[in-house]
Amino acid sequence: MQAKRSVVAGALGLAVFMAYGFVPHGGRQGTGDPTVRSESAQANRFTKEQPMFDSYDLKARNPYGAKLTTRLINPGGSFSATSIAIPAGQQLADHTSPKPAVLLVFEGQATLSSVSGRIDLSPGSVVHIPPDVAHHIDATTNSHFVLVR
Repeated sequence: MQAKRSVVAGALGLAVFMAYGFVPHGGRQGTGDPTVRSESAQANRFTKEQPMFDSYDLKARNPYGAKLTTRLINPGGSFSATSIAIPAGQQLADHTSPKPAVLLVFEGQATLSSVSGRIDLSPGSVVHIPPDVAHHIDATTNSHFVLVR
């Protein structure tokens, strides 16, 4: 069951990146490809005149500060994708969500804890979080995530 969840979560993460054009710094952004639009472009509705994808530099959009910060990266989308930056030594406090979620780890070392156990998080980790399960995240180092639900 765990392997199936990991495959589903990985596929969902890939779909998010493909659907929303997230590219690593230095990726296709700025290549003149008409299917990729820079963050400065208007992005309200997709039409034949507008490209289908946006690209983002997550760290530039949601830099580390003195405390945890979040930023919605797809306003008006059919699902929620939120950038979460947690400085080293800080915690995303215990909470629940009524919806299932997928947490994608981009940077840092952290631990996700719930009543059922602990999971060490590192870049590339993908975690399925079921609905209504209390959990929190402790960042050992500066850590950057995207939460999709």
